Amino acid sequence: FKNYCFGSIGRESTYLIKNHEKANKGGVFFSQPTPDTLTKLNQQMSQSVQYAVIVLTDDDKAKAKKIFNTPLVFSIFEVKGLEYKNIILYDLVSTKSAVFKEMVKGISFEEVQKDYEINNGELRYNRSKERNNAALEYYKFYINALYVGVTRAIDSLYWLESDSKNPIFDTLQVNEIAQLTAIMQNNKKSTDAEWRSEAEKLQKLGLFEQAKAIFAKFAVSQSCYEIINTAKKISEVIEQSTTQAERLLPVLATKVREIEQSPLWRCLEAVD
Repeated sequence: FKNYCFGSIGRESTYLIKNHEKANKGGVFFSQPTPDTLTKLNQQMSQSVQYAVIVLTDDDKAKAKKIFNTPLVFSIFEVKGLEYKNIILYDLVSTKSAVFKEMVKGISFEEVQKDYEINNGELRYNRSKERNNAALEYYKFYINALYVGVTRAIDSLYWLESDSKNPIFDTLQVNEIAQLTAIMQNNKKSTDAEWRSEAEKLQKLGLFEQAKAIFAKFAVSQSCYEIINTAKKISEVIEQSTTQAERLLPVLATKVREIEQSPLWRCLEAVD
């Protein structure tokens, strides 16, 4: 569909839409965000670093955070360059339902498929005949958003849309699953070390909001606990013995230096 509207997507991206042979082919699972579906997804994802939620804009994240019990909630802009085993696209189309409806007016699946010419397994890399169409240029952000969101998934894509009857899903041939919960697999709980590693990765990428959320919920290191406990101990003994408190101050200073040298130092403010 992206190729149909704008021509070449670049040869380096071709592998994303070729059919690769692998043991687990993954899947796209499309459904409305029913209470049962959301409950089941939260059970699967709340303790797993293998799930991430993607929404269209930063403004949409607040609603998603109230629904999904995970610190891994991203806007399309933030998630570029990241990949997760399981991706949940949440109301990516529904938040701009009228835009997507107008975008595909008069464009059928058959027309897109016909334009999708393959020669010996290769895409057609010329520019679209509609490249000067002002309306398509306006819609480019939204088409790119769909492309980015879908291609963040390594294994499974759970696509949840309140407006599941939007005509774009007919154009893309995305079929709704009546009982999404029936195909969900149990996912093992991620370790604290795995959450810390994810937080460090996000922090290095400048995604401090998600890194801080992980740090606060899962990855408070032993050093953080030690510095807090040492500070409490000093406050308890200072009233009884100033000398004893003074002996503990070097220990506290050492713990402070350990925290300052941690790659998660910038996220420490997430801890009260």
